[in-house]
Amino acid sequence: MLLSSNILISQTHFIEDYLIEISGDHLDDDFYDNTYYNAIEECNISWKVIESTIPSEWEFSFCFPNCYNPGIVSGTDVFPANSENYLNCHVYPNNTVGDGKISIEITTNEFIKDTVSWLASSTSNLNLNLFSSKFPDLIQIFDISGKKIDKAEKNKILILLYSNGRSKKIYYSGN
Repeated sequence: MLLSSNILISQTHFIEDYLIEISGDHLDDDFYDNTYYNAIEECNISWKVIESTIPSEWEFSFCFPNCYNPGIVSGTDVFPANSENYLNCHVYPNNTVGDGKISIEITTNEFIKDTVSWLASSTSNLNLNLFSSKFPDLIQIFDISGKKIDKAEKNKILILLYSNGRSKKIYYSGN
């Protein structure tokens, strides 16, 4: 990394993704995705949540690299040189549809600061069994590309296959 035209410092680490999109159904226990913090040299790190704009019913937790319980919003660790360290955010939607953002600031060797964010979305999907109550002879749901699905997302075009071989294209608004 070049600080000025004459000063060069070595890179201590790199993070694979700084913005991670995660999503799940509002009825899921949790949904998550991860990136990796790669230490080139030994790194002393501290992290803290700097932004949490999520529905009040939601909870979240981190694994960095150890997994913490919901409510833990900071931590420290030492990563050995040449190590790949798991960095994950779990969102617990608690039966609540919504969108939000969770960001942590990671400080490396008390000097270098990185921000990693998760954009989270919890949607309301209707599973095949519940959907079948509206359409009694329904045996399968397909998305518009023809892929079989077990859950129908709101505001999507669906293809319904019935037991007598008929099919029907519908727009599912969620009602």
